[in-house]
Amino acid sequence: MKKAAAAAIQTITRSPRKENPVVMRAGGTSNNIPSDWSKIPAAEEDEKASVSRQPSTQSFMSTVSKSKSATSQVSDPSPCGRCRKLVKAGDVAVECEICQQWFHAKCEEVSKPQYKILLESSQDKDGKKKARLHWFCKTCDCRSVDFMRGLSFQQGKIESLEQRVESVEEDIKKKASKEQVQQLEERVTKIEKKQEEEPQPSTSGVSSSEIEKKLKEHAKEQRERDDRKNNLVIFNVPEAPANNTPAERMNKDIEYFLKVSKEVCKVEIKKGEIEKAFRLGKYDNTKVRPVLIKLKEPEKKKKLFLNLKYLREHKGRYEEVKIAHDLTKTQRTEHKEMIDEAKEKDKEPGQENYIHLVRGPPDNMKIVRVPRNQ
Repeated sequence: MKKAAAAAIQTITRSPRKENPVVMRAGGTSNNIPSDWSKIPAAEEDEKASVSRQPSTQSFMSTVSKSKSATSQVSDPSPCGRCRKLVKAGDVAVECEICQQWFHAKCEEVSKPQYKILLESSQDKDGKKKARLHWFCKTCDCRSVDFMRGLSFQQGKIESLEQRVESVEEDIKKKASKEQVQQLEERVTKIEKKQEEEPQPSTSGVSSSEIEKKLKEHAKEQRERDDRKNNLVIFNVPEAPANNTPAERMNKDIEYFLKVSKEVCKVEIKKGEIEKAFRLGKYDNTKVRPVLIKLKEPEKKKKLFLNLKYLREHKGRYEEVKIAHDLTKTQRTEHKEMIDEAKEKDKEPGQENYIHLVRGPPDNMKIVRVPRNQ
């Protein structure tokens, strides 16, 4: 993210700031400062017309590598960025490091002491490099201040966003790992309890063919569960007349499901997020067949089932509608057994004010106790 911000900033600025020191167009030495500050030589009008200033197209690295020393003399005259008169070698002038235009010191209101300091800072003394001072013209100086303010503001936003992203990632990792461990512990406990209650059959009389058959059945069951993990079944959805085409009936069923999801369960699902939809069983005008919906992504199904409480509490045109998981035959048997167990818990002493329900995804169903509605 920081690299993207840096690239955007370089694109906005177009002419990157040169890292070379201020270049002075004086007489050639740091002591050659004119005594008469007000006399700044200028060229004739016809000479000025023949000179054009081309903007720099050098990259940042090439500019740094080719930058001249502070006492370099530029042979070609160029117009002053303020008065447009020519600035020639020997004139008291400075070059802006951003727009790379030359300016007479008087035009930019650079005083004698300031010019002397800038000139001295641009030259090395006794072979030692000195601290360099950078100079910008008035126009570029105002723009650079605005740019730095904007850059500081954007940098603050980027850092704040990065902190939020890191915090969210840490929370997701902690939550996911905690839920996975908890689910694994519950499944292990359930398997151990089931093994203790059921007598262990002797394997001495089991043939290899029976073992292979059991393994195939287990693999088939697992494949079927994977195929149904994004499916859901809707009950009591009004069915279109038989004289409608299959495509028309399917579209009406999908539109009905989308309305229930958005208006009641507060989950917006788009038609393009549905892989397929069809009625289960043969057509019979005496009963309403359930509708099977297969979603493309599991996240939408998860959000929908988290908000099914709104559908159970709904009083209106959709109050007869029920939404459930698409279970395999084995899962339906397990679900029925857990419902019977929940009903037995309702009959236990001290449970008069509570009701036991079977909740959770097909692979992690469990019995929960909730207060009974008065």
